[in-house]
Amino acid sequence: MLLGPLSCPGPWGKQVEQLVLYMKAAQLLASSLHLAKAQIKSAKLNPSTAVKQVVKSLNERYKSCISLCRRLTDKLNHFFSDKQRFVDEINSVTAEKLIYNQAVEMVQSAALDEMFKQSEDIAYRYSKASMLLDGLSKILQDPTDIDNVVKYKASVDRRISALCYCTVTLYE
Repeated sequence: MLLGPLSCPGPWGKQVEQLVLYMKAAQLLASSLHLAKAQIKSAKLNPSTAVKQVVKSLNERYKSCISLCRRLTDKLNHFFSDKQRFVDEINSVTAEKLIYNQAVEMVQSAALDEMFKQSEDIAYRYSKASMLLDGLSKILQDPTDIDNVVKYKASVDRRISALCYCTVTLYE
């Protein structure tokens, strides 16, 4: 479940988070490459110069993610002599939880700054959190999680609308 606890204690916690995010990025890039290949093969996508450049860029990013995953795995193996403990730790952290937590932190930070009249980039942070939540709602599997994220995004979007309305009325 997405809203469950997320813990990465110890000096290796950030590296575990990085590994999970790079693994997710590699998964999404691989999926994009497979889709492009299938679309080209079925003649739904023309292999123009621009398409080839995009596919090349996706492939380079995919290889970079895989390389970083390998390096992080090697580093983390030093912290975990017990391989099962390493696997359990990796499985307890998901990219989806990390993305959700980042969005929540952004909203909370923006709300606090708004409350204390520090209006610098508040709308931007709300918008960025909204984009994270929107992307997250598209990759989640659990219907309850999807519903919760969609509701949270709707709340953030209402706050953005209210901020924009207030800004417009202030300058009229």
